[in-house]
Amino acid sequence: MGKALLEKVKTIGEAADCINMQWQTPDFNENAIRFYKRIGGIGKNKVRFTLPL
Repeated sequence: MGKALLEKVKTIGEAADCINMQWQTPDFNENAIRFYKRIGGIGKNKVRFTLPL
């Protein structure tokens, strides 16, 4: 189901002349990371900040 959903969003994005899709997952979500890599996703390093209140 996840692959079908991402393919549909990809098709919509291409039709709208978008240049890429972006999403994120926590680094401990190893199953998601394997899935995203398997469908051609490219991981990007980033730093996420929060400010406790």
